[in-house]
Amino acid sequence: MVGEDLGTVPPGVRPAIRRYGLHGMHVACFQMSPEPGQALKPIKSNRLASINTHDMVPFSAFWQGLEVRNRVELDLQTQMEGELVLAVRENLKSALLDFLQNQALLDFRTSDLRDILHALLIWLGRCKAPMMLVNLEPLERDSAAKHSRHQPGVPELAQQRGTVSRDSAKWH
Repeated sequence: MVGEDLGTVPPGVRPAIRRYGLHGMHVACFQMSPEPGQALKPIKSNRLASINTHDMVPFSAFWQGLEVRNRVELDLQTQMEGELVLAVRENLKSALLDFLQNQALLDFRTSDLRDILHALLIWLGRCKAPMMLVNLEPLERDSAAKHSRHQPGVPELAQQRGTVSRDSAKWH
């Protein structure tokens, strides 16, 4: 079983997770570092590993910064704040690419988002985590276009819902 321990949680949650022997969560998008050799923090053996969660934008939208641009367009962030977030994101992305290339999971010549996602999933699968959560929507080719329905805290968009295609041929 997994205890949700992401972000700000009440003080007793993490000790309770340990006390009851539950697994915590490791979400790669929250654990990225701009240091190329440490772009992805090691995953503890008592964690569920994932790239993101259902409460986050799909990986393709994260990679392209689409949710940041939406927040600026909706006046939830200033243009300057959005540019700062995107600059930090570019550093994270560059470090991640270097990391995955140095792990021999990604070709040095590629910048294809599907290749990057695939390499990241392989890295997660090789870690010590006993479980891995894979959201299907990031595997969809058009998931970036659908990203807006996964923006917590954005009232105009929060109620939009969609379904993931059942055509698994699109996932390859």
